Amino acid sequence: MKPKAGSLSRIGMFVLTAVVATFAVMVGSQRAARADVIAAYVSGYGGLASPQGDRPSGSSDMSPMLGAQAGLRLLGLEAYGDYTSMGTNVNVERGILTLRLGFDFGAARLELRLGGGAIAERGGALTGPAYAAQEHVGAVARAGIDLETRMARALLAGIGVNGEAYSLASKPGDELSAGSRLNGSDIMANLHLKFELGI
Repeated sequence: MKPKAGSLSRIGMFVLTAVVATFAVMVGSQRAARADVIAAYVSGYGGLASPQGDRPSGSSDMSPMLGAQAGLRLLGLEAYGDYTSMGTNVNVERGILTLRLGFDFGAARLELRLGGGAIAERGGALTGPAYAAQEHVGAVARAGIDLETRMARALLAGIGVNGEAYSLASKPGDELSAGSRLNGSDIMANLHLKFELGI
């Protein structure tokens, strides 16, 4: 019997929401981080992901990941592209537009994000081995929290947690029936290095 899709991920999303809300309350009376009018950054990261949803195997295995991200921020609005690899020819690409809040605590910085955009997966990165031969594209909603420390003026190191919910479209020739979609969610934990310049 196939287990309910995304049960663990729903718990993870609840925990993430609670953490974000708690931090928001804690920092509500603190001063905001130095507000660059515009900033650009590139970062590299590694960690673990746990995709769940309409996977035929019902798998919820943790998958190691490596990735890179590049973004541009204008005040509290941020756009970024993200590439995540989970193995040879197994990857996810995202283009995200998000709202971002940042708070400084001495050398530490807390960032909160909430947004959405487009997503593409290959090799069954999100959908599982049964669909490894197909590519899928769709829409994604994403929330995240990062805690970073400044190692140099333009270099930061940190940890982050991101949660997302996605809906992927099938393509002609897929094993899915025409017009059907694959829905799921993902929790990702990472360590990252970021190079950021702002004015």
